[in-house]
Amino acid sequence: ASEDLPIAVRDAAFDRAARLVCRTLGAPMAIVSVVGANWQVVAGGHGLDDALETRRVTPLTHSLCQYVVKLDQPVVLPDTSASAELADNLARQDLGIRAYLGVPLRDFDGRPVGSVSACEVRPRAWTEADLAALQDVADSCTAEIAVRAESQYARRLVHHSTMLSDTAEALATALSAEEIAGHVTDAVTNGFGARSRLLHVVDAGPRTTLVDAATTERVAGPWPTSWDQAVTESASQALDASGRAVTDGAVRHLVLPLRTSGSVRGL
Repeated sequence: ASEDLPIAVRDAAFDRAARLVCRTLGAPMAIVSVVGANWQVVAGGHGLDDALETRRVTPLTHSLCQYVVKLDQPVVLPDTSASAELADNLARQDLGIRAYLGVPLRDFDGRPVGSVSACEVRPRAWTEADLAALQDVADSCTAEIAVRAESQYARRLVHHSTMLSDTAEALATALSAEEIAGHVTDAVTNGFGARSRLLHVVDAGPRTTLVDAATTERVAGPWPTSWDQAVTESASQALDASGRAVTDGAVRHLVLPLRTSGSVRGL
């Protein structure tokens, strides 16, 4: 969905799916696409012209797959030149697509993110058998996406478990706020991909000791009064940018107590 030109990635599994579409349907061209806000990425393809085979990216001005995503249903076009709605779409003029058959490609949550499509250089009356065969290939591609997502999630769980174990061991032997800041920063940035900025350390005196988690240097700054509950009640809080507690997904800060022998020593 980026405004910028996406990085196209050729995917061997989706290339095989496109070849299967061409063999099964007898079509000269097949595309497995992912559609963004402004661009279409050809993750898999067969029978593409040299320019598209090399670049694997087209603007939506050259995309028929975008209509499959927008409608979230199969799109059957026996003759693209007969459609007034497609008069400005350059897939027909520049890519030579005269007949198009596309079905949704879905992500792990079942949302349409692209299409699996068969393309012809001349008009063609697509049959129910053509549509059923294309749907079978699309279901296989969607299943491939689900398997990859589950595998990635499993690897992430293993990584998080290892990271948390290592961090807990390191924090148990930390002797200074700087050491704690370094371990916590490694955990949230390398372990979870978050951006950590400040570590608040509870001193015996006023609670004004802040450590920049990016540099582990002490910085001046007030203790946010809205964070007192995390210390007094040892409770985690999700806060918005103003420091108010939030319950929806618009979380800006996640405030977690750091405990030593049961006592909260920082945030």
